[in-house]
Amino acid sequence: MEIELDQSALLLFFSFAFVGAITPIVRKFAIRLQVVDRPSESHKTHQSPVHYMGGVAIVLGVLVTAYGAILWSRNFELVGIASTVLLPAVFMGAVGLIDDIKKLSPWPRFIVQNLVGIAIA
Repeated sequence: MEIELDQSALLLFFSFAFVGAITPIVRKFAIRLQVVDRPSESHKTHQSPVHYMGGVAIVLGVLVTAYGAILWSRNFELVGIASTVLLPAVFMGAVGLIDDIKKLSPWPRFIVQNLVGIAIA
């Protein structure tokens, strides 16, 4: 299946608009849960707390756009191909979010992310 330039532009616009629309909602959710990065470590350059979970909005935008495009095209064979890339990426993003919230040591992240990379390969 080949995607034309205008279709790619439409997908880009939809994804951008969707992420822009849900980012304030995700931010409010992060504020409510107090999922923030506090500038307490020497390598942190920000002065005030920064809310995490912006990546959640981006991941949701990519998933909704990708699977929505597959549903719109009715080319359901692409679900498996898209899932091969998207689901491990979601899993790795979830590990990053857990790290943001719980402050994991580097080893669990390293092991999990490498196992996911090996499984994809």
